[in-house]
Amino acid sequence: EFNLNKKIVNFFKKFLFTNPSENKVVIKNSKIFYKDLNDNFLFISKIFDSNFYYDYNKLENILQSKNEIFNLPFNLIVKNDYFKKKIFINLDSSQIRLKVSNEVSYKNDIKQGLLDINLINKKTKFEYLLDKKSIKFNSLEKDFYKGQIDFKPFYFSSSLNYENFSLKKVTKNKSLLIEIIKSEILNNENLNLDIDIYVENLLDSEKLKDLSLKIEVVEGNISLSNSEIKWDNDLNIKLTQGFLDINENDIKLLGKLIFEFKDIQNFYKFYQVKKGNREKIKNIEIDFIYSLTGNDFRFDNLKIDNNFREDLEKLIESFNSKNVRVFNKITFKNFLNNLFSVYAG
Repeated sequence: EFNLNKKIVNFFKKFLFTNPSENKVVIKNSKIFYKDLNDNFLFISKIFDSNFYYDYNKLENILQSKNEIFNLPFNLIVKNDYFKKKIFINLDSSQIRLKVSNEVSYKNDIKQGLLDINLINKKTKFEYLLDKKSIKFNSLEKDFYKGQIDFKPFYFSSSLNYENFSLKKVTKNKSLLIEIIKSEILNNENLNLDIDIYVENLLDSEKLKDLSLKIEVVEGNISLSNSEIKWDNDLNIKLTQGFLDINENDIKLLGKLIFEFKDIQNFYKFYQVKKGNREKIKNIEIDFIYSLTGNDFRFDNLKIDNNFREDLEKLIESFNSKNVRVFNKITFKNFLNNLFSVYAG
């Protein structure tokens, strides 16, 4: 069992830079415990079978390792070519269809690297510059991915642009996302992240497009505020406030949604709202709580065109009192029709 800290990292690092030797170091059935600066436990990585050795044919120090993290198995190969002053890293996890290869030159003080990521048949390559203070990276695809990480204090900022993205992939790997959040790896007062993700087309949605997702982590607090998505060209859906509430039993997203209609008639037609209930509406505002683990919603403070109505509040209270509060295409359509029916009177 290893408690990961700077000394342990240097311990493993020395194997990759040691002089040629016939000796081999083998680690089996071990665990690495990751802790924060206050010695609080974060998560565990398992080592099933790991080998450090020198390849006399290729003149390389090599690490080959079978591991697991967040219940995800992965294989890791690290090679150090001492004469070329290059390190090669390959990581492969078949369960999430992820392959990562990295090549970095350490000839100079500012190290140059090339990273190749293949995730679910989507390939991304970017180059980076690394020094003692920061790492700067930029994708080889134009304007696809760029950012910077400052080490002291730690600050990560980046922007990511997709032309196409599948929502099914997110829901399929939702359990992994929940496990990462539960691990509290992001719950660190020394961690600051600022990530902007823009997706032009959502492949699994007939109407949703142009997703702008803003993720901000400040001193362990996770915010999705000021994110936005379009429903065709007729509706802008804004998450003006959005925060994750994390505890041992649940992960909840708390926020405020604003629906700004440019042409609500097309929205009515798509969800087959009765013609007699098709009132002219400019905006809808509502607070919500969404449980990521329970996969259900609760709503509050519904306003249409900036006005509260008692009959709408009763509708929301009725919805919140149900044992099952999960939306699919049918239940969401029924909810909307009930909402517009009550509003029309």
